[in-house]
Amino acid sequence: MYMSSILIYLKKKAEQNMFTKAIFIFLIIAGSWTGLHSQATMTELLKVQGSSVLISEFDEIILVNAEQSYYLIDTLGTLYFEIEKALGNRLSSTAIHTLFKLRVNNLEGLIDSYGKEIIPPIYDYLSVVTPDVYRIRKDGKEAIINSSNELLHDYMSKYAIGSEGEYYYFKDDSDQTLRDKEGKIILDVDPLNRGKKVGTYTLHDTKDKTTIYDKHGRVVYTGRRIALEKFGDNFILYSKRKKGLLDQNLDTLLPPIYKRIDQKTFNDGNALVENDGQYNVLSVERGALLSKDWYDDIIQMKDSYVCINNAEDSKKLKVFSKDWVALNELTLPKVYHLYGTFLVAETKGMHDLTIFDSQGNEVPIPQERIRGARICNENIAVRANNQKFGIYDKNGNEIAPCKYDFVNCYENFSLLEIGDTLVRIDDKIIATSVDFYKVVGKDKIIIENKAGLYGLIDKEGNEILPYVYSDIKSVGRNKNYILAVKEGTGSLIRLN
Repeated sequence: MYMSSILIYLKKKAEQNMFTKAIFIFLIIAGSWTGLHSQATMTELLKVQGSSVLISEFDEIILVNAEQSYYLIDTLGTLYFEIEKALGNRLSSTAIHTLFKLRVNNLEGLIDSYGKEIIPPIYDYLSVVTPDVYRIRKDGKEAIINSSNELLHDYMSKYAIGSEGEYYYFKDDSDQTLRDKEGKIILDVDPLNRGKKVGTYTLHDTKDKTTIYDKHGRVVYTGRRIALEKFGDNFILYSKRKKGLLDQNLDTLLPPIYKRIDQKTFNDGNALVENDGQYNVLSVERGALLSKDWYDDIIQMKDSYVCINNAEDSKKLKVFSKDWVALNELTLPKVYHLYGTFLVAETKGMHDLTIFDSQGNEVPIPQERIRGARICNENIAVRANNQKFGIYDKNGNEIAPCKYDFVNCYENFSLLEIGDTLVRIDDKIIATSVDFYKVVGKDKIIIENKAGLYGLIDKEGNEILPYVYSDIKSVGRNKNYILAVKEGTGSLIRLN
C-alpha cells in the first residue's frame, strides 16, 4: 500500500527532474522483477471479477470498467484509484492531472486522476473549455464556471468560447478578450490573433462577411463569406457552396465552380475534383488539373490512377502513372474490383477471373481457372478451380500453392488453414486442433481449441498463454489489450 502511494507520487514528479525519474524507474523494476521475463510479449495490469471489461485509453492512463467497478491504472499496472461511481470519457488534461467526467444519477461533474472531486455531479451538462474553466447547463440555463465552481459568466449563445493553454477566449462579433480562470481580462485580442489562421493569412468572420489579413495585418480581402483551406503552396476557396483554387497571393487559379475538391480521397496530396458528376485530379505541385478529360470515376492505385468511363455493357479504363503518363487502356466487363495493388475482373465469364497489376498489365497466374481473389499485403490470394486457396506475387510467381481451405492476410504476415490446423506461409504448423482464432495486437493470435479452452500464441507459434482459459478476448480501441478469463476472474493484459 505504502509502496503504491510512493510510486504514484514519484510518477507525478518524475518529469520534473531526472533524479526523481531514476528513483521511480528503479522502484518499478525492483517491485516487478519477477514479472520481467514475460514482459517481452505482455504485461499483466489488473485482475477483476467477471468475464468482461470496457477500457478507455488516454495516453499512458487507462480507465477500466469491470461490471460497474471502475479502476484508473497506468500502462505499467499502477493503480491510481478504484471507484464505484459511473465515469465517462476524459475531457481535458494538464501536466499535473487528468480530468474525467463523473456521472451520477444522470448529473455530471468532474473528477481527477487521484479520485478527487473537482466539480460535484450537480449539472445537467458539463464540458471543458480549459483545465480550469468549464461550460455547464442546469435547469435549462447555461453558464461558465471555474474549477472552484464559481460563476464567471452567464452564458449566451452568441458568445463563442475557445482555449489558449490555461486561458480562454470570450468573444462576440465586435469584441474578443483573453481571460484567466478567474474571468479577468488578460488582453484585448487584435484581428491578427482573432479568427482562423490559414497559412500566412488570418480569416475573421462576422455574420455576413469575411475579412482576410496578411501576416503584416493588412486587409487583403473583405466581402461576402468565404473560407480557405491550405493546398500545398496554394489555397482551396469555398464560396457559395462551390470550390476553386487560389495561389499564394490569393489570385485565382481555378474559379469557384466545382462541386467538390476533396484532399482526403488520395494519399499523395492530390485532390479529387468533381463537377457535374465528372471527375478530375488536382495536382498539389502544379496547382492545376492533371487531365484535359473528365471521367465517370477515378480510383487511386498504389502507383497509378485508374480513370473509368461507363459504356453500355462495359467499362473503359485508362491507367496513368502518378506523373500522369499514359500506361495502359483496358475494356472490362462491369464486374471488377480494384485492390490498390491489383485489378481483378470477370473477363472470361462468371467466377472466371483475370488479374492485372496496378499498371494494367495481366498477371500470369498459372491456374486453369481463378474463381476468387483477394489482396494479401503486396501479393494476391486466389481461389483456384479446386476451391482451394494459394498466394502469388505481382509477377505470377507462386508463394503458397493452392491447397489451403482458407487464407487470412494481415499487415506483416499471413495465416493459412488446412482443416483444424493453422500454418504459416512457409507451411510451418503453428497451431493444431483449432476451432476459432483471432489476431490481436500486431502479431498475437487468440486460439480456441476443440476442447473449448483458450490460449495465446505469436505468429511463429510460440506459446504466450497456455490453453487453460475459459475465454480470451481483445479489448480497447487499438486492440492492444486482452482479457484472459479463468475461474470467474479476468486478467487485463497489455500486449507489448
